[in-house]
Amino acid sequence: MSSSIAVFVLIYVAIVHTYRLYIPAISKLILKKLKLVSAQNEDKRKALQDLLDQQSEIDMKEEFAKYAKIERKIIKLKEELKSLKKSQVATRFTVSWGITLALNTIYSVFMIGLIWSYRYEPVILLEEEWAWPFGRILAFPCGIPGAVGITAWLAVCSAMVARLQGSVQYFFLGDRTSSKTS
Repeated sequence: MSSSIAVFVLIYVAIVHTYRLYIPAISKLILKKLKLVSAQNEDKRKALQDLLDQQSEIDMKEEFAKYAKIERKIIKLKEELKSLKKSQVATRFTVSWGITLALNTIYSVFMIGLIWSYRYEPVILLEEEWAWPFGRILAFPCGIPGAVGITAWLAVCSAMVARLQGSVQYFFLGDRTSSKTS
């Protein structure tokens, strides 16, 4: 394998690893676009607002019975909205989990495809003595003595890209990303 392929793999890993870093953000974006709010929920909110408006127009001392009746309806609607919200949170969690799983599956398919494509070719050929005693591990899966196989090269590239992205993030965001408490 030529050095241009090694650079290609490095760039490929950088792009795919960057994609993997943004999976939570992509998942949230897709979830926002889906808008999982039901029409029933919106109708109940509108009815609650109407009841609150009616209640604010009624003098509690003069029309206590009517005020109390509206108050009971408001309490009932608030309880129904709470139960709808709980089910909506569960639905959002399930959909978010499914989206994240699908995006991670895409990431895995890309990486497995890369390993499968270059499984018999060495990425870099070294002198056998340079790779000793880890020569067989580095050469996996191609098995050529003194070679660096695709899996070892992917591990090196992934580690390097992760460090580079962490450094860039620290440079641009500073210490704001750490969760230190004073």
